[in-house]
Amino acid sequence: MRGVSNVRFGHPRHHLATVDSTNRLARELAEHAPPGTIVTAAAQTAGRGRHGRRWVTPSGRAVAYSAVLKPFDSPSPLLSIAVGVAVCEATEKLGGRGVELKWPNDVWVAGRKLAGILIESRAPDWAVIGIGLNLDVDKGDLPDDGGHGAASLGRDTRFEDAVEQLNLALTRWVYAPDVEVLAAFRRYDLLYGSRIVWSVPGVDDGIPEGNTGEAKGIDDKGRLIVEKADGETVTLDSGEVSLRPY
Repeated sequence: MRGVSNVRFGHPRHHLATVDSTNRLARELAEHAPPGTIVTAAAQTAGRGRHGRRWVTPSGRAVAYSAVLKPFDSPSPLLSIAVGVAVCEATEKLGGRGVELKWPNDVWVAGRKLAGILIESRAPDWAVIGIGLNLDVDKGDLPDDGGHGAASLGRDTRFEDAVEQLNLALTRWVYAPDVEVLAAFRRYDLLYGSRIVWSVPGVDDGIPEGNTGEAKGIDDKGRLIVEKADGETVTLDSGEVSLRPY
């Protein structure tokens, strides 16, 4: 269960010019805030991405956005994928072209990262959906990006338009049927057919022997399917691995 399907994201809204982390504030509000509450900021000083990476939100040049989803029975790989699809749709509505999803939910354009997503939860009470979307971020502004640099929607993209499109897209996709979420992800899938290597952060040192293969899309639970050189098929969970081309 991803939540109650009649919730619309965007009301109430807490907006700050600068905050350490919209996710941190949303977590503090989540217990008493109504479903659909959002926190936005024009600048974020201590944003985080997946696996504890830092996420930079330069003042006025990116959107820091966090939404409260409740109730939330249990973590689900499909929630992560649904949010990724929502961000892709929102960016297309804002004029973005060639948007792709690097499993599970990093949003890329032309080999550069446009948006990142971090979901934190306390089941069965709530989940907080954190989104960082670049509007006019210079190449190299994002740390820990593997040297790819940052993609941006363009300086003409209005902050408020971006927030509105994120609200609309999340409202649609967080509660969409699983079959629709999976089909949409497959249309955006960046990794399909690519050679990849995977590791478990904090466990594997370097490239573990044998952890290479060809990405073959996702299964019905949102797990990444990889075919290894010896023909063995493995499935990877989004909370356990980091990926890079090989």
